[in-house]
Amino acid sequence: MALLGIDYGSRKVGLAIAEGVLATPLRVLRWESRRELGQEIQRACMEYGVRAIVVGMPHPLRGGKSARVTATEEFVAWLRRESTLPVVTEDERLTTAFAKRLMRGWKSSADDDAIAAAIILQSYIERVQETQ
Repeated sequence: MALLGIDYGSRKVGLAIAEGVLATPLRVLRWESRRELGQEIQRACMEYGVRAIVVGMPHPLRGGKSARVTATEEFVAWLRRESTLPVVTEDERLTTAFAKRLMRGWKSSADDDAIAAAIILQSYIERVQETQ
């Protein structure tokens, strides 16, 4: 059973998968409707036998609540209504910046959103392991 990591964005969503203790980038979904996005997420969940979904929550560094946080909270609420799987959130501060920094100089077509999703998912896995 696997975990699916999601880096949510208003037009692009990065996906990552962990079938054990190591998260890896999966792909980036470019979407126009929530229905379309939901179908793609469901397809990935079925393909990999996902048991839970981890969504990155973009808390601002200085605290408070930004428009991105509100949009992500709405997405998480929608995903919880649409999915039978548990949906949890993980702090994603600086993951996209870290992913872009990791990719500097790479000759790869990897998208930083999928890498950010992998960083979010890996952070969740490590945090949960520490508490067990």
